[in-house]
Amino acid sequence: MTRNRIRSAALAGIGLAAMAVTTGPMAVAQDSYTAAPIVIYNDDGEAVVVTGGMSISPAWLKKNKISNASAAALLRNVPGMQLQGAGGVSQMPVLRGLADDRLKQSVNGAQVTSACANHMNPPLSYAAASQVESVQVNLPVSSVEKGGDNIGGSVEVVTLKPRFGAAPVAAGGKTSSEKKSAAGTAATDNQYSGELSAAYRSNGKGISVGGKTEIHNDNLSLSYAGNWSRSDNLNDGHGNKIKSTEYESQNHEAALGIKSDMGETVFRGHYQHIPYQGYPNQYMDMVNNDAWGVSVEQKLDYDWGKLEAQAYFNDVRHSMNFLADKLPANMPMETDGQDFGYSLKGETQVSAGTTLRIGNELHRQLLDEWWPPVTGMAGMCCNDYWLINDGERTRLGTYAEIEQQLSETVAAIVGIRNDIVWMDTGNVQGYNTNMPPAMGSGYVADANAFNAANHSKRDVNFDATAMLKFDPQAGQHFEFGYARKTRSPNFYERYAWSASPAFNPSKMAMRMIGWFGDANGYAGNLALDPEVAHHFSATARIGDPEGKSWELSVSPYYAYVNDYIGVEQLPGSPATGATYLRFVNQDAEFFGFDAAGHVMVVEDSAYGSFDLGAKLSYVRGKNKDTGGDLYHMMPFNAELELEHKLGGWTNTFGVRMVTSKTKVDAVRREPKTDSFVTANFQTSYEWENLRFDAGVENIFDTYFEEPLDGVDALAMRKSGFSGAQVPVAAPGRTFFAGLTIKF
Repeated sequence: MTRNRIRSAALAGIGLAAMAVTTGPMAVAQDSYTAAPIVIYNDDGEAVVVTGGMSISPAWLKKNKISNASAAALLRNVPGMQLQGAGGVSQMPVLRGLADDRLKQSVNGAQVTSACANHMNPPLSYAAASQVESVQVNLPVSSVEKGGDNIGGSVEVVTLKPRFGAAPVAAGGKTSSEKKSAAGTAATDNQYSGELSAAYRSNGKGISVGGKTEIHNDNLSLSYAGNWSRSDNLNDGHGNKIKSTEYESQNHEAALGIKSDMGETVFRGHYQHIPYQGYPNQYMDMVNNDAWGVSVEQKLDYDWGKLEAQAYFNDVRHSMNFLADKLPANMPMETDGQDFGYSLKGETQVSAGTTLRIGNELHRQLLDEWWPPVTGMAGMCCNDYWLINDGERTRLGTYAEIEQQLSETVAAIVGIRNDIVWMDTGNVQGYNTNMPPAMGSGYVADANAFNAANHSKRDVNFDATAMLKFDPQAGQHFEFGYARKTRSPNFYERYAWSASPAFNPSKMAMRMIGWFGDANGYAGNLALDPEVAHHFSATARIGDPEGKSWELSVSPYYAYVNDYIGVEQLPGSPATGATYLRFVNQDAEFFGFDAAGHVMVVEDSAYGSFDLGAKLSYVRGKNKDTGGDLYHMMPFNAELELEHKLGGWTNTFGVRMVTSKTKVDAVRREPKTDSFVTANFQTSYEWENLRFDAGVENIFDTYFEEPLDGVDALAMRKSGFSGAQVPVAAPGRTFFAGLTIKF
């Protein structure tokens, strides 16, 4: 393999770019609500209307970071956003029925791809919740800048923002320099700040410890953030153990920021170590995940406009096997992956009321996945099983967009984008290339057929966006838009080559592939075409001009997807239990709505203020080729939240309601789930430099099953893969408490 040379070349390229620009899993809190899904919060925490986007308020992030381990868990606050269950820190976001690779996900601007046949290390798993400083979600109908190889929108997480100038004002109302000066010590230009936090969760005996420190002045900023968390297996509402839900994770990040009259330069480095993470809806578990990465960003301000540039590199070494509570056996699986690339974008005012945005970006992914032989098992002897050998996937994207202010109240955005995707991989082999037919020579036949085919693929994709936004008066905002978005298949959708359910070893190999948590097996398809989605959506947001007394937003949408990558059953699949599927192109449609709002019930009384919020969503997905329902469509769900504030106290009581899931994917043998209602409570108190959080989730210890958490893989294995799929149970009552100290 050529990985060492590639790593060196990539790092050298980033170093040159830096020189050039400088001379730029289920156990999650369920209470949340947001204002209308068109709000972005700036660095000062102020709400700003931005077309096609929404973000989580800084206040909500601060309140909920302490009670969650994963960055993805924080997304529950977004209308239309759900989570697909996985490991404790590796849930995958689902926006309006579209999940995982169908969403473009980035951490600090770097696009990192899952390097695992089960997608155990999705992009957002590389950030701990305590490190997250901002989250922006871009809807399917949004700027072409946010597009490129996705059909469902994008999620942008920022974990460590460099700060310049004076330190944040502490509870006492003075900066650290002012305090020193008041004490008779000369103030210094350097400002110091930081925080330490610790939290405990009763269910699973979960512990997390995090910290952040920074030193900065007007021109330099140096900061570090770290987090360590762990949990034992969780218990469900009946008090039974939910096996394979344990995990341990640590994340470290450092950033150096340089500010000049021209703009800002930021250097970042991060490291992650996950020694183990259980997956109740997968046959395998994560037994190690080591990742590190570096990046450099440059933002420049000119008289003619703005210019931004970034280069990044990320390396991951990932291992799967069985944790002891799942299976006392050994079946190692190894993955080695790299992501690197760059982005360039500029913005200028070409005339009064007319803004032009252009950009170019490159993302390249390299992947090897091999499964070492297992001693004593004839079907898994005597060679490495090569699933992906020297996999290469390169995307080059270019876009242009114009935003025109048509009048004082009406503006339009029109953009077009081109992305070219190149993919290739080398030859493969099974465990034993000399097995007799009765023992599974399907390995040989499948590998020979794959190796004889042409693996090289090139997709020329086009995206387009047209949007109209209307602000007739303060407190009223309306958006209407259309977007064409395209996504090319991933490595496993095209190149997973075992496809012979008649042979037991081949069936085993197929069961190791699939990130859907459905206990089925999957085979790739070299003939797949890219998905092309046509999105139509509207948003109406009304409320009082400041959005404090009341606010309501409603967003209906419809999408038709040509060549949606669905599945078909392979010949020879069993009539019951786990089935075996091949990825195929089909047509599909999605429709539904999201709504959110709040009303101030009592304001500034002797007993404090009371604000009642709500959000609800519904999505339906249909397979137009088969007439069936699509997999993992969240049924109608709603959340109510009453928030009380008095002095330093903030108390929140929330109720979450989910209807029964009866529209299921029959081809995947997706199980149905019952309706449920859960209640949650959280209290927070801030006093000077201290913050205390405590609460309880699932107050009444209700037993329920999350509609998107998938199938209990251990139960499926115990049935010999022939029993009915059983949904994974959700966590029961959980008490939590956390303490944060700022300095």
